[in-house]
Amino acid sequence: MGKIGGGSTQNIPDRQRILYEAVVNDVIVNPAIDLEKNPANDPEVTLRESLMAGKNKVINTTLVNKMPRNSIIATIVSDREGWSPKLEIFYPFFSGHLSLPVKPGEKIWVIYDSVKRTKSGKGYWITRIVTSENIDDINYTHADREALYVSKNSTADSPMAAQTGITNITLDEALSFPTGGPSQKNNTFSDPERYNAIVDSSTSYLDNFIGEPIPRISKRAGDLLLQGSNNASILIGQKMGMIDSPPLADTGTIDIVTGLGQTEETSAIASNPNSRGYDEIVKVPELSSLASNPLEGKPDFINDLSRVYVSMNASCDESFGLSFTYASSVADAPYIVAKSDEVRLIGRGSVRAKSETGNTQLTLLASGDAALVGSRVFLGSSDTEHTSDLTDEHQHVVKGDDLITAINNFADAMSLSLGTGAKCGNLTSDLTTAAAITQACTTFKSESLLSLSDVVHTE
Repeated sequence: MGKIGGGSTQNIPDRQRILYEAVVNDVIVNPAIDLEKNPANDPEVTLRESLMAGKNKVINTTLVNKMPRNSIIATIVSDREGWSPKLEIFYPFFSGHLSLPVKPGEKIWVIYDSVKRTKSGKGYWITRIVTSENIDDINYTHADREALYVSKNSTADSPMAAQTGITNITLDEALSFPTGGPSQKNNTFSDPERYNAIVDSSTSYLDNFIGEPIPRISKRAGDLLLQGSNNASILIGQKMGMIDSPPLADTGTIDIVTGLGQTEETSAIASNPNSRGYDEIVKVPELSSLASNPLEGKPDFINDLSRVYVSMNASCDESFGLSFTYASSVADAPYIVAKSDEVRLIGRGSVRAKSETGNTQLTLLASGDAALVGSRVFLGSSDTEHTSDLTDEHQHVVKGDDLITAINNFADAMSLSLGTGAKCGNLTSDLTTAAAITQACTTFKSESLLSLSDVVHTE
């Protein structure tokens, strides 16, 4: 009797495979938390206890208390092993530096550290299995839908299946979760409800998974694309737009975006509820009245919800539809752009922005002081029309301290000229209002000081 991770391998076939297909039962996101949850199909015990000796017992129990984050509980289904399913722990093949997404019910590739499986110390899951274009979905992929497109009724169906991939199935069937096929002996599991049982009892599916329609992204051959399962991506490559253009040298770009496909122009052709009740994109145009959308998942700099765009050479003012009241647009230059409905820039200390060429500065200091510095600083409404040189359209900001000095000098001069004994013109009588005018000057001086801001200062 052999061992896999310290567990029994009795009745485990040794088929000399390199890669095995498996179906995910659960994902251990954080062992410290997940193993203490109560599984829906074994609610009287913790998942840890259930994996050790309960309804979810695995064949390699010694790994229960040692498995790292992003390990999975899965069932090997290659060579009809799914007909006698045995749960097993698989470590992630890649280190924590690259942690791939996978959901319960999806099929994955696994590999063992020995060609002889019965002598293996442990198995590793590599990645979700990629399926055909009309099935593969970045949000959730049910690989057994492949069987829906295999001819099963007559040889007359075969040419159509070969040409179009369609075997007279309906849209509802295309969005269902079959157990395999096309005949019962080809099913992944003997139990037709096995997939439903997996998602109904999996803690990671119930706690983590959000099903929703996600547009598919098409990258260039030399690009690196990293995607989550819920419309968040990082594309590292060359600058791209909604309409393809020839690639250019010196246009390396990183596009971090969430919320692609907000309009019909860049979304999938349609979405429909599947048999589990959530919407997914329709990946079979032949089953809808619409043609495929070649612009699906393309960058839309106006409507995509949030984006950080870093490029070594781009024309982002034009691409993002930007214009400026006090400056002209810039083309063919290195750019960093951040765009969303609400943008926040936060520094625990200071926040500073500076133009090296113009030596203009915006400084927000931890002391509470803020400074906007430039050879000329303009504040105004974007509704006002201005010429490019701003020669005649602006007014100067009053320098408060200089204005107070001028007011004081004027008031003092008035008071001095209206001193005691001042006469009214050519008349010999005294100017009886001289005292009142002097008092008004004094009041004017003191009240003008109140017009100075204690917060805003200028040169």
